[in-house]
Amino acid sequence: GAGKADIEGENDEVKGIVEVTLMTGAAQQTVHEVSSIDDHLRKIEANTSKLTLAIFVAPIIRERAIRYLNFLNVTYHHGEKRKGIFSILISEVIQKFSEVRYFKELL
Repeated sequence: GAGKADIEGENDEVKGIVEVTLMTGAAQQTVHEVSSIDDHLRKIEANTSKLTLAIFVAPIIRERAIRYLNFLNVTYHHGEKRKGIFSILISEVIQKFSEVRYFKELL
């Protein structure tokens, strides 16, 4: 909220965001969440030469949101196609965390 991604992080090569929602409606996800991802990435991309990545996390991910995410992945930035917007279900995130003993194993 408030113009920032839910989670932001970076290392020497990559700057990334995570947008998490409990919204399940196609219009809600597309208008409120996926469009926010594009806004967040544009702000980041304007101020860095690092690879930018985004992850969209939701209980279910509607086809409409997936189509919009795919469209955003092929928009151009610095003359190259974006390749770094991914989506994952909340249940998959929980499953991943339950399979690891140490956080670094997720990386």
